[in-house]
Amino acid sequence: MHKDSWRLSAQSRAIALLMLGACAAARAQTEAADPQDKTTTLDKVVVTAQKRLQFASKTPLALSVVGGDDLKELGAVRIDNLSDLMPNVEIADGDSAHGMTIRIRGVSSSDFTDGGDPSAAFNLDGIYIARPQAQGLSFFDLERVEVLRGPQGTLYGRNATAGAINVISNKPKFQLAGAAGLTLGNLDTLRYEAMVNLPVSETVALRLAVAGNRRDGYLFNTNGTPAHNDANDDALRLHGLVKFNPSTSLLLTLDAAHIGGIGSGMVPLERFYSGDKKQQRQFNAVVPSAFNDDTGGVAAEFKHDFGPVELTYQFGHRELKRHEDTAHGELPFPLLFRGKNQQDSHELRLASNGSSALEWVAGLYSFKEKSLTDYTIADLLAPGVGLHWLVDPTKASTVAGFAQASYALNEALRLTGGLRQTSDSKSQVGTMYVGDMPAPYGASARYSKTNWKIGADYTVSRALMVYASVSTGYKAGGFNQGTDDKTKPNYNPNLIYHPENLRATEVGAKGRALDGRLQFNAALFDYDYRDLQLSAGMPPTSSTGAFATVNAAKARVRGFDLDGKFALTPDDILTYSLGLLKSRYIGYTAGPVGSQQNWSGHALDNSPGSTVALGYQHSWSLAGGANLSARASMRRSASYVVSDFNAPRQYTQPAYTKVDLSLQWESPKGDYSIQAFVKNAGDKTVIKSYSGLGTGGLIIGEPRLLGVRLATRF
Repeated sequence: MHKDSWRLSAQSRAIALLMLGACAAARAQTEAADPQDKTTTLDKVVVTAQKRLQFASKTPLALSVVGGDDLKELGAVRIDNLSDLMPNVEIADGDSAHGMTIRIRGVSSSDFTDGGDPSAAFNLDGIYIARPQAQGLSFFDLERVEVLRGPQGTLYGRNATAGAINVISNKPKFQLAGAAGLTLGNLDTLRYEAMVNLPVSETVALRLAVAGNRRDGYLFNTNGTPAHNDANDDALRLHGLVKFNPSTSLLLTLDAAHIGGIGSGMVPLERFYSGDKKQQRQFNAVVPSAFNDDTGGVAAEFKHDFGPVELTYQFGHRELKRHEDTAHGELPFPLLFRGKNQQDSHELRLASNGSSALEWVAGLYSFKEKSLTDYTIADLLAPGVGLHWLVDPTKASTVAGFAQASYALNEALRLTGGLRQTSDSKSQVGTMYVGDMPAPYGASARYSKTNWKIGADYTVSRALMVYASVSTGYKAGGFNQGTDDKTKPNYNPNLIYHPENLRATEVGAKGRALDGRLQFNAALFDYDYRDLQLSAGMPPTSSTGAFATVNAAKARVRGFDLDGKFALTPDDILTYSLGLLKSRYIGYTAGPVGSQQNWSGHALDNSPGSTVALGYQHSWSLAGGANLSARASMRRSASYVVSDFNAPRQYTQPAYTKVDLSLQWESPKGDYSIQAFVKNAGDKTVIKSYSGLGTGGLIIGEPRLLGVRLATRF
């Protein structure tokens, strides 16, 4: 038996006792809060995680929710800030080519080529955004963010083996309102936000929101050129809502964003592990970098309430245009990237209305994506002779039908079952040029899969629900660049990789205790992965592209999530989370032929064995009705690894503690506020991921950021 097996077993018993104790406390409490003490009762949160309106406390899956106002108070202005707020969630900016990396319960995907798929589905107002490079610009004027942990194969499809993130923006209301905010800070930070909500008539309303972010880089270039990992972004979103009658509505959305600046960089391994904090934030990019990317889209959501059934139709069209000149690590060869991605999605679904023994949702979904990629590593082979890939087009399409239903056997026990049938196809046509010598290539693949979910939840009392489920997840296979013809210079023995499959078992509890002042969500989970897809940067002289994806044999992930809030008094709120994780490869051989290693028993990337987060906020009511609130939060992460699958080697991020502080004053009417903040007060340098671009290096997180935020609303 592995030496860690007993340790996890002991943890599991302790966790089970903790859950039982919490359940007993919730069951023993009074059914409703004390009428004289309503101010200390936490608000109930409504979510659409299962594509129907439900209270989060009554949704039988591992789910974390943060409201838009809370995001502002916590200083969460980027999606990767969610890592500090939720258990077993790690989100980071990748290198220049990757975009956002979302890792939930130890599982993610680092294949961000046009033919690859993320492991966590990112959805903006119900529209799936396929390209990670376009996911980080939607974080403004939000109603809430939902993070669903675990496979969501029946309702969200093949893109959600790790989970799903739902970003829900504020929608138009039939009243005049507006807001604006300005943040100033170190590294010449300037961030702005503004919103106006305009009722045009009794049936039409508009909402326009804009946001922008400027910040100098924090990865300093030793040759004196501007620092990398900067920010230079602008975004806008326009909603138009038409209420034809109380039962019928149409929501139209237009959004656009621009990504500029120097772009990201990576720290060489020897610098990071030198122990010198200054060197940990330095590298030597000998070629200039610049980003000039644009993304945006249009969307429509039509709803009609038939009474017992509600119909919803959603359409989304999105585009991403990339124009990037990137430092290829510290090599003297610039990576010139030009690309265009277009996607269209349709979803038509019906959902039961009202409360009855049977609740259900069913629908049809289709998705198509077409991409063009043109990139060059200039002067790689000799002056004026480089490698050039023109991939036009890469196509991907998905068609799926899904249904999920819950049936109440009695007032306490409810059973749930779900199915989704998915058909996928992918194809690619490309040409690699060695100097002026062309080498055409291409590939195609088709896959289909039926995913399922069965579960049960039991309402112990109005304050407590327990649940259990078994579900499957699936991510389509695909292909790397190159050809399967051994006589060609771009022959790739790993041309095709297989689908990734997962079976997940989960038991959990959700509830309230202490007269509604304590809220908790807890879950134990066990994942069995087959053909886990792993991606790595290829050596710069590779003739088969910059990245390659292969299948690991198996992986096993077990762990525990706990998060919640505790209203100590009407003026004191405690937030908490705990994540325990044990992730291991099983039967996996890493590395190229000739330098392979048996990685069975090795941990998956970015999977700390434990994370603990605590936040405390105290509010003071001042003379005249103004309010002052102070908040302190900390997150302690155990050590974890990031992998270079080509070497092969794993690098360790030591355990660390991150502390954030803020102080906010709000006017009596709530129409003005001033907030001072410090994020990463200890100025920790933290590894977020490993990049195989060029000579390879480490992607690091933000340093200490401090500033002041001014806001007004009417």
